[in-house]
Amino acid sequence: MSKLFKKTLIIIIILFGIIATLTSALSGWNIYNGLSKEFTSKGLSIATSISDSSVEILLNRDLSTLQSVIDQYLNIEGVSYVLVANNVGHVVSHTFVPSVPEEIIEKNTANNDSFLKEKHTIKHLSIKGKGEFIDISVPILGGVAGNVQVGMDKSIIKNEIVSIIIKQQVLMFLIFLLTIGLSYLFINRISKPLNALTEHVKTITTKDLTVQNINESLIKTLSDKSDDEIGDLARSFMNMEVELVDYINQLTETTAEKERIESELKIAHDIQMGFLPQKFPPFPERNEFEIFADLIPAKHVGGDFYDFFFLQDDDFTFRGNNKLFFVIGDVSGKGVPASLFMALTKTLLKAKASSDISPSQMLTAVNRELCIDNENCMFVTIFCGVLDIETGEIEYSNGGHNPPYIVSKSRGVKMLGGQTGTALGVHDEAKFVTYKEKIVADEGLYLFTDGVTEAMDVDYNLYSEQRLEDFLSALDGCCETELLVESSKAEVVKFTTGAEQSDDITIMAIKYLSQRQAV
Repeated sequence: MSKLFKKTLIIIIILFGIIATLTSALSGWNIYNGLSKEFTSKGLSIATSISDSSVEILLNRDLSTLQSVIDQYLNIEGVSYVLVANNVGHVVSHTFVPSVPEEIIEKNTANNDSFLKEKHTIKHLSIKGKGEFIDISVPILGGVAGNVQVGMDKSIIKNEIVSIIIKQQVLMFLIFLLTIGLSYLFINRISKPLNALTEHVKTITTKDLTVQNINESLIKTLSDKSDDEIGDLARSFMNMEVELVDYINQLTETTAEKERIESELKIAHDIQMGFLPQKFPPFPERNEFEIFADLIPAKHVGGDFYDFFFLQDDDFTFRGNNKLFFVIGDVSGKGVPASLFMALTKTLLKAKASSDISPSQMLTAVNRELCIDNENCMFVTIFCGVLDIETGEIEYSNGGHNPPYIVSKSRGVKMLGGQTGTALGVHDEAKFVTYKEKIVADEGLYLFTDGVTEAMDVDYNLYSEQRLEDFLSALDGCCETELLVESSKAEVVKFTTGAEQSDDITIMAIKYLSQRQAV
C-alpha cells in the first residue's frame, strides 16, 4: 500500500464519516417530521370520527356500544389507545388494560377546561412501561359532552427511522467500498510511476555521475510514453541528471584546478618565506644584541616583509660589522600582487642599503624606483633604521609606517618620534627625514605592521595601539626577543579568536645588549 493511498484512504474515511453522519441526521429528522405529521393526521381523523359518532351514544349512556366502537379502531396501524371522557374529565370508556395510566388522568384533569375552548389538542406523552405517544384530543359537541383521545404509537416512527437509516448506511458502505477500490486503482496508476521515479533517484547516489547513461533506464521510458504530469516530471529528472553529470564534471575540473592553484600558492608561500630571514639567532657569533621576527600572512602569500643585515661600504667592505640595518614593511593589498611588489621592494632595499647613505636617502632611492611604471598604483609603507651596536645609536626614517616602540624598564614604553612620512610608490618626489635615537643596554625596539593594531575580533573591535601599549607596559622592560614576539602574537590571536584574519601580521623585536657583553 503506497503512502499516497494511505493518506487518500484517511481522507475518504473522514469524508464518508461526515457525509454518513449528516445524511443519517437529516434523513432521520425528515422521516420523523413526515411520519409524525402522518400519524397526527390519522389520529385526528380517528378522534374526529369517534367524536361525531359517539354523541348520541353518550347522551343515551350506552357505554357498551361506545366500548365496541372504540375497540375496533385498535386494529388500525399506529393506534395504541382510545378513550372517551365526559364533560368533567372522567374516563367513561377506554382500551387500556387493565386501567388508564396516571399520565392520561393527570393530563385530562389539567386540560379539562380547554376542551370548551379549543377545537382539538395534540400532545406528546411518555407513559411509563408503555412508551411514547402522540396524544390527539377532540371535544365532543364543543366539549359539552366530553372528549375523545387517540394515542398514536411513536415507536413505529422510531423503528421506521432506524430501518431507513440502516438501509442508507448499507448503501453508503457499499459506495464507500466502491470508492476505495476505484481510488486504489487510480492512485496506484499514479503512484507506480512515482515510485519508479523515486527508486531511480535513489540509484543516483551509487551511479557514476561522470558518464551520462540514462538511455536504457525506466525514467527514459516514462519520459517517452507519458504525456501527462508524470511524463513532465520524468523529463525534468532526466534534465536534472544530465545537468548533474555536467556539474560533477565541471566540479571535478574545478577541484583539480583549485588543487593546482593551492599547490602553486603553497610553493609561492615557501618562496616568499625564503625571501625573509628564517634562521634565529641569525648571528650566533654576535652577542651585542638579540633579534627575532615572525610573519603570519592573511592568505597563502602576502605583502608584509621584514629584513636585517649588516651594512657594507660602496667598495663592498664591512666597517667592522658594527652597523645593523633593519626594516619592516607593508605592501598595499594582499595575495600574489602584494607578494611580488614586496619582493621587488625588499630587493631594492638590499641593493640601495649602504653605510655611506642615511636611511632617508635609502627610502628616497627606493621610492623613485618603485614609482617607475607603477601602473597598478601599488605602494608600500616602510620603517627602516640602522643600529650602531657599539654606541646604541639608531638612525631611522619612516615611509608612512606605524612607528615602533622603545621598550625599556627605566623609560617604560615609548613610541619613536618623528614624522610618519609618505608611503613609497605614491609620489616619486616624496621627501623622507632621518631621525636619531639612542638606546642603552637591555632596551629594545618593537616593530610591527598594522595587521597587529587593526586586527578585529568577532564584534569588529580593533586590537588598537592602546591595547598594544598596555601589553608592552606589562612586560616591565624588554624581555628576550623571541618571547616578546611570540607572546605578542599570541595576544593578538587570542583577541581575534573566532574572527577571520583580515591582514598580514608581522612583528620584529630587537634588544640591545651593549658592546660590553661582546666576547
